[in-house]
Amino acid sequence: MKKNLLVIILVVLSLNSYSQWTNLSSGIAGNVKAVAYYNSQIYAGGSFVNDGSFSLTLNNISIWTGAAWTAMGTGMNSDVNAMVVFNGNLYVAGAFTTADGTPANYIAKWNGSSWSALGTGLNGTAYALAVFNSNLYVGGEFTTAGGNAATNIAMWNGSTWSALSSGCNDRVLTLASYSGSLYAGGRFTSPGSYMAKWSGSAWSSVGTGASYWVYSMTPHLTDLLIGGNFATPNNGITLWNGSAFSAIGSWGGGTVYATGSYNSTAYMGGDFISGDCVDSYNGSFWSDVGTNPPYPSTRVYDLTTINGALYAGGDYQSGNLYAIAKWTTPAGIDDPSGNFTNMAVYPNPFNGTFTLSANILQQKDLHVSVTDMLGQEVYSEDIAQCFGNFRKDFDFGSITPGIYYVSVSAAGTSPVVCKVEKQ
Repeated sequence: MKKNLLVIILVVLSLNSYSQWTNLSSGIAGNVKAVAYYNSQIYAGGSFVNDGSFSLTLNNISIWTGAAWTAMGTGMNSDVNAMVVFNGNLYVAGAFTTADGTPANYIAKWNGSSWSALGTGLNGTAYALAVFNSNLYVGGEFTTAGGNAATNIAMWNGSTWSALSSGCNDRVLTLASYSGSLYAGGRFTSPGSYMAKWSGSAWSSVGTGASYWVYSMTPHLTDLLIGGNFATPNNGITLWNGSAFSAIGSWGGGTVYATGSYNSTAYMGGDFISGDCVDSYNGSFWSDVGTNPPYPSTRVYDLTTINGALYAGGDYQSGNLYAIAKWTTPAGIDDPSGNFTNMAVYPNPFNGTFTLSANILQQKDLHVSVTDMLGQEVYSEDIAQCFGNFRKDFDFGSITPGIYYVSVSAAGTSPVVCKVEKQ
């Protein structure tokens, strides 16, 4: 009995964790479309003039130092749509033609101190960047790269531009390197139906493709996570394993503009019909990331994982969140009985709803109970056949504010207990 009590006390003390969307100072007054990490700093690009306090002029690109936003000279003269690190430099692409006054047609290179052009650049807007087979690839809506014919997609090898065969017959919106091929998605219908893959020498289709536009592709575990506003395959969000599509849960619907992979969990952002505009997949269905405001409340265009945190860029304003926000899941704990690992309860404190998550190592029936400071049980539930990436939302909006204890156990084992605060 004393041993069980000791386990409970240790767990309670070690899991008073906090998780919520947090602001990056005043944020950005506008639309953040791309986030990247370079030289130990976070870069945000998009369509904006000022920071969230309207005290700094940024012009479509800015650096987050960890404490404040800073300008990169005079910035870009139009939108930034994509950023990627390649060969020790940061490459930025968009609708601009100058970078801090330096002529650069729709794509530019930042070496940490100055901008330079990539030859004569492109003759139209760029929307996507990716690194594949030690070369840089750009997708967009253009017909030339470096003065040579290149239809909506091109390759930069560090000194010269080249086309990818006949290219794509309409706008390329996303690029991703996955399983030995470069994948492209967008508005095109050739060389594939809204998506295609490049081997390094030839194009081929991705299954039967999609029924409409593809906006985002992200490698996730062993699959490629694909999002857009297509009906097929699988209602706007799907997995591709290199040979076939598979469904990844049910959700409320909308348009997926961003996909992400964070802590072995799939994420998507966009313009959703209900809830906030970033969802994560719990192994069965999609649910809101952060059930209590503030959270990204309208369109999200970018999800990027940096140093153990997920960053969401978009054109939202919610509480103190302006166009960019940071999400960190709490550090979980392991069940001493070996039934599950990485148990976490968040946000903590919570207002109305909290999320319980854990990695269930083998199929188990779980018992969840919630008690108040006096030991009185206010909630109890048995959840059958739990396995893998477990996640469940609990609505406690009607209970009295105060301290509560969330207890989770498998049959015949000691409970793991978490202390939470209802505000």
